[in-house]
Amino acid sequence: MGRLPSHHVPRPRLTDQCRGEDVVVVVVEAAAGYGKSVLAAELAEVWGSVGVEALLEEGGVSAELLAARLRAAVSRAGFLDAAASMTAAGADPVGAVDAMVAALKGEACAIVIDDAHNATRDAGVLIDRIASLVAPPQRLIVLGRALPEGAQRLRRAEAVQLGAGELALRPEETLKLANAGFGLEVSGEEGRMLDAVTGGWTAAAVLAMSRARQTDQPLQAVASPGAGTDRGGDAVGAILEELIVALGPDRRHLAQIAPLPLLDRELLAAVTGEAEFFERALGLGLPLTRADGPWWRLPGPVRDHLATFGPVDPAALTAAAAYYARHGELGAALQLLLAAGQDDAAARLLAEADPARVAAVDTLELLAVLDRIPGEVLDRYPGALLLVARSCQAAAMLAQRTGIMERLSEAARVHGTAALRRAVDAELATDLISDGHRASEAEPMARRILEQAPAGELITRARALSVVGRAAYWRRAPDGEGLVAAMQEAAAHLAQAAKLF
Repeated sequence: MGRLPSHHVPRPRLTDQCRGEDVVVVVVEAAAGYGKSVLAAELAEVWGSVGVEALLEEGGVSAELLAARLRAAVSRAGFLDAAASMTAAGADPVGAVDAMVAALKGEACAIVIDDAHNATRDAGVLIDRIASLVAPPQRLIVLGRALPEGAQRLRRAEAVQLGAGELALRPEETLKLANAGFGLEVSGEEGRMLDAVTGGWTAAAVLAMSRARQTDQPLQAVASPGAGTDRGGDAVGAILEELIVALGPDRRHLAQIAPLPLLDRELLAAVTGEAEFFERALGLGLPLTRADGPWWRLPGPVRDHLATFGPVDPAALTAAAAYYARHGELGAALQLLLAAGQDDAAARLLAEADPARVAAVDTLELLAVLDRIPGEVLDRYPGALLLVARSCQAAAMLAQRTGIMERLSEAARVHGTAALRRAVDAELATDLISDGHRASEAEPMARRILEQAPAGELITRARALSVVGRAAYWRRAPDGEGLVAAMQEAAAHLAQAAKLF
């Protein structure tokens, strides 16, 4: 799990419910802003477990995509052998999670599935399967606004169940959070007022305290009793209102921030049209928090409130996705576009992506992207199919590659440029040479590509050179005569291919 936030205040009344060795599965169902993810990090710390966190950031996360997220999480947590065993399962998500749990047997780890409400039914069934397989010292934590279809049995299973009522801050916790977490001198009366305003909703309390600290305003001024006592948009809206007015940009610009999972100075400047927006927002108390690397995040309830300011501009989403792609977050870019219904833009972005960026995305995640893009859209962007086909070969997912290559060949014939058709031919030649039995067909195709492809088509030429080099080996005499010469010729071609790669 990630680090606990600096303003975190431990809540032993919650962690004590989950301390027992017989506690294996914890289910937390509550709306955004109740501190579900923070609680998961606290539980992992209390258990002395290594966190394995898979975040399902957008709707429609399939079983295949969930398996991809879990495999990446297992690898990030340092369980490389377990990640390799999941890779060996290929595109079978059930086989992948079975391999994960088996490989982690005996490991003190906490598998965390965050925002589980974004899972489709088949992914929900997969979550339920993981719950049935884990055994101490393994643990599973499922976080979400509600359990997805397919995993609802967990409400009836022997799992610790926590909801908004349990997660809501108690008055003494609100005071401790203000004093220890934010360095605010808060009276008992002010703490009770804040509880009345927020209903114990952590997001609203943190937002009010963050603004009071950043702006040196009294807590009473930031969170007036008129904000309402319901947990919901009213409390956050009321606390945010003065901040929004102070920030100044048209509210329609702020609406464009709502769907963005990752933020930085440059992206916020592009979205709002103000170069210094990031610094001003931090200074005024907008609760931006650190994410991985150079990125920042806004809490879900704040994003939800900003989304009420107007419709999202598809052009802004496309520009943000391109920004993510340029900064090494191609997976986030694709999922952002798909979540917004921008199938055409997602296919175009993938088709035009830097191959090195594509190689950094898990193959299962790429396959899940293809599954969400309508076939007629993919046919117009055969370059997307080409990149995923290459990823499938690297991951030894040959059955998936075969299906993609069949579609790609036809799409390239109808919609492809001459350069793309050469690239597809290089992939077909690569498949022909794979076992050596069809080397006599693969080599002429590869040599023709080398005659036609200009020097700038680096990957196409490298793939073709690799085929010619391997064909030279397979041309050796059955009795071994000429083996040295064949190996020398093969080595020369493969060295050229390696240089181009």
